[in-house]
Amino acid sequence: MARAALIASLRRAYKITRASLETGIPADEIVDILQQKTTRRHFIYET
Repeated sequence: MARAALIASLRRAYKITRASLETGIPADEIVDILQQKTTRRHFIYET
């Protein structure tokens, strides 16, 4: 189980890094954008 979590974390870090290099947006800003992303369920219950 721990190995799967580690691999998932590494994949997420790789995707964030790749997006940062492709867009020029700093990686920490991409992390903030992903954390603020509104889900449909969250949107429905907020309104």
